[in-house]
Amino acid sequence: GGPVWGALALGSALAFVGFFAVGPGPLPWFVGAELFPPGPRGAALALAGLVNWASNTAVAMAFPPLQDAMGPLVFLLFGGLLGGFSLFTFLLLPETRGRPFPDPRDPQNAPNSSPLALLGPPEKDTELQSL
Repeated sequence: GGPVWGALALGSALAFVGFFAVGPGPLPWFVGAELFPPGPRGAALALAGLVNWASNTAVAMAFPPLQDAMGPLVFLLFGGLLGGFSLFTFLLLPETRGRPFPDPRDPQNAPNSSPLALLGPPEKDTELQSL
């Protein structure tokens, strides 16, 4: 290939990254932000980021040896994994649309067995009320 093919490859890679960034790329962070209350949200999103990068690294490291061993059939393996993860997400990810986000420290929303119930009810902001 000449310079035209190099430019086409670079443009295609940049387009892939750009469209992924404005498409499904940020979905794990949106989902994590909706599933966890404000207290543990930071730790949960940090763990999600760690798992995301570890998974990306594992795929990048495993792909060349798998491609050498399986040839073009390696895409069937990754397609099957994608289908399995899609099914997992469809069946087990809770729908949060239209649901209010309750304060888990509120005794009415947290069961007595929850460690968050031990923190007591949420504190009222008395400083703003006294103004």
